[in-house]
Amino acid sequence: MSDIDSSSPNKSDNCVRSSRNNDHWMRAYWRPAMGFTYMVICIFDFIIFPIMSMVQPLFMKLLGIGMPYVVWQSLTLQTGGFFHIAMGAVLGVAAWSRGQEKIAKTT
Repeated sequence: MSDIDSSSPNKSDNCVRSSRNNDHWMRAYWRPAMGFTYMVICIFDFIIFPIMSMVQPLFMKLLGIGMPYVVWQSLTLQTGGFFHIAMGAVLGVAAWSRGQEKIAKTT
């Protein structure tokens, strides 16, 4: 009888845990995915592609192809930085709402 009594709370506890962790992974991790995506876009747009645009003419000259240097123009700044404003709004609201969720969970 004691085996049944001791196992029943564990089963109900496991059911509660499994229902809590039953969310789809995208629903649970969309905020970090958005932050990581924005970070990658910024790294490529402001660091990697400008370096590639400087190195490409040198590499083409070694291959015997004459190619002039073309200054890199940021893709995300072509619309007046609207992309960064929009991503900042999305990430800011996401961080604020996540903070509110954590506060509500503790109280």
